[in-house]
Amino acid sequence: VGLLCDRINAVREKATSLIVAIISQQSPQWCDNMIVPKLAVLKDSSNYIERQTFLQIVEVFISFMQENADKVTDKTLNEHYRATVL
Repeated sequence: VGLLCDRINAVREKATSLIVAIISQQSPQWCDNMIVPKLAVLKDSSNYIERQTFLQIVEVFISFMQENADKVTDKTLNEHYRATVL
């Protein structure tokens, strides 16, 4: 998750795709507890690159959720993403 704050865009993009790959291998509860809270910090960052990276992650997650609706729980959507995206 730390690579999401790297100065190099290509590194942040690769980290985003790796996070989705990790999520696809873990339980929804693990993702809710281990990944989502760390990503939610990015949305409130004073650094615009970190906020932009968060939005890129949301974009990737939307595609992921459409393909794998059973991997991301309603808790994830309601508590961490819906307010930011809307």
